[in-house]
Amino acid sequence: MPKLERLFSKTNIGRMELKNRICLGEIGGEGDNEGYYTDDYIDFLVERAKGGAGLIMSGGGCPDISGAYSYRAARLDDDKYIPRLTEMARRIHEASPGVKLGIQIFHVGRQMHVYAPGAMPGVTPVAPSPIKYFFGTVPHELTTEEVEYQVRRYVDAARRLKEAGFDCAGLHGAHGYFISQFISPYTNKRTDKYGGSIENRARFACEIISGIKKECGKDFPVSIKINGDDFVASEPQIHIDHTCAVAQLLEQAGADEIHISGGQHESNVPAAVCAYMVPRGNYVEFANAVKKVVNIPVGTISRINDPALAEQILNEGKADLIWMCRPLLADPELPKKAAEGRLDEIRSCIACNTCIGRPWEDWISRTICAINPEALRERSFRIIPTVRPKKVLVIGGGPAGLEAARVAALIGHEVSLWEKSNKLGGQLNLAMMAPYKKQELGNLIRYFSVQMKKLGVKVELGKEATPSLVAESAPDVIIIATGATPLFPTIPGVDKSIVVDACDVLTGKAEVGDNVVVIGGGEIGMETAHFLVEKGKKVTMVVRTKMGKGMVRTTYQWMRAELAKSGVEMLTKTRTEEVTDTGVVVVGEDQQKRAIEADTVVMAAGMKSETALHDALADLAPEIYLAGDCLYPHNIEGAIYQGATVARMLDAHLPVRIK
Repeated sequence: MPKLERLFSKTNIGRMELKNRICLGEIGGEGDNEGYYTDDYIDFLVERAKGGAGLIMSGGGCPDISGAYSYRAARLDDDKYIPRLTEMARRIHEASPGVKLGIQIFHVGRQMHVYAPGAMPGVTPVAPSPIKYFFGTVPHELTTEEVEYQVRRYVDAARRLKEAGFDCAGLHGAHGYFISQFISPYTNKRTDKYGGSIENRARFACEIISGIKKECGKDFPVSIKINGDDFVASEPQIHIDHTCAVAQLLEQAGADEIHISGGQHESNVPAAVCAYMVPRGNYVEFANAVKKVVNIPVGTISRINDPALAEQILNEGKADLIWMCRPLLADPELPKKAAEGRLDEIRSCIACNTCIGRPWEDWISRTICAINPEALRERSFRIIPTVRPKKVLVIGGGPAGLEAARVAALIGHEVSLWEKSNKLGGQLNLAMMAPYKKQELGNLIRYFSVQMKKLGVKVELGKEATPSLVAESAPDVIIIATGATPLFPTIPGVDKSIVVDACDVLTGKAEVGDNVVVIGGGEIGMETAHFLVEKGKKVTMVVRTKMGKGMVRTTYQWMRAELAKSGVEMLTKTRTEEVTDTGVVVVGEDQQKRAIEADTVVMAAGMKSETALHDALADLAPEIYLAGDCLYPHNIEGAIYQGATVARMLDAHLPVRIK
């Protein structure tokens, strides 16, 4: 096991001492309908404090109503919020007396989804320049006096934090949000003192920092996150040389720490919140460049979910602090487990971006984690030891079954898990065929495997559940998590020899010719198409509705761009009318028929629940439940959530069987 001495050494941001170098990045910032931080969100931060992070930086505190992305955005724009903030600070400090605590002051500026269901009503976006946001509208261009007013709003927000007992303030100056809009020449076309030169474009941020120092005192630390690169399609924009110049100005203004991210929501690559296809630690070199030109601590962020990688970055002198957002969402105890040498027990973030996918769509859906259903449900999903242990049989070793077994064992039940194949993971093993998912999903299977051993779950591989074997086992509870099977639509000719299943293609069971038609454009269809073009196949996709249905926006956009770049023709709103011996006949939106030649037709039209076992075992236990895809085909988030939920139901007074 690697020594993690540097990661768990003390350090300072200004005069604020941190017990280690792990900082919880700015996740969420969920408020109620009046802008107060919710109990669920405070519970979430309390658990991260208990988990051992050195700094907790809460997200999303809005300094002015013009920057509230949603009517559920947490707000810092009025003194009426101070009592709630005081309670929040007290609870987190009491949970972990050594932790330091701040809130990132966050204003969306032009990046407001004004048409989203959760948008703040009656609010017009404001920005340094009247440049339309891709997902929004043309913002109001602030006058010089209005910019100065916004500076005061930030300063007042920081004052409220100090009065409430917070240890520091953070500023969101990255990802194309308000401060970043001033810094970047991509969005700042002003000709007054806040536009033009680098010094002028950095002035807004510098005045906020110096204003906070004047109002709150030099000893009240101020941290800021900025971009190392905008990653947008047109110039001018932020690049790392520009960032280094800005960082020096921020230091001169009084910034005590800078951490470097990248991208925005108009970037042409998955940059602002990097998903699994992006290498781990992808912004480390940005931090390294900035560290060479400033004398204050520099942090790095993005895709650092491995403590050993964090230690390596620190030892190489490329950063002083490691900011972890999604990794601590996935496992609040990551710091504690790492410090105790329990690296194999860490539930590593898989960078699927489920956590941000739904909030980005409508601004009111809560942040969730696909692999940690307890996140932001800490109170309702707490583990309560059972007073009546039951003998529980879990059938199926996919994510739903594994989570059900883990939680049932934690609660105190006697748990066995049968898996008919020779390995755990279920559909995760199929998803791992995409090379950019292999490492992270492999780690998830590793985590579950370790948990089964640690919690004493009796795992039997290669054991298929039959009525006689189940009857012999005599369980009190059966949890069926047998997954789903491929769905073949009722298309004439679908039974022809040129038709194969996408799952068989990914696992290598099916041979594929040079010209391929993929029917279906969901995640499996898109990944199969990508898998095939990587092998040199010519691919056409036929989709009844739209591409990427149900996928997280960031991963869908990347995948679609990759397919387009590889020459894949994507026919949306197109119906497959017939499979022939030489390909398919389709009907487009214009109702015109078209014959497409193909050596192989790959079906990726979805999955259907595998429920036969439920009926076969119906009378063999007092309680029988379904979980995961055998209940209804969904995704990893739904499967793990269902497994977690059904295991917590075992002590409830319920009907004999639930389906």
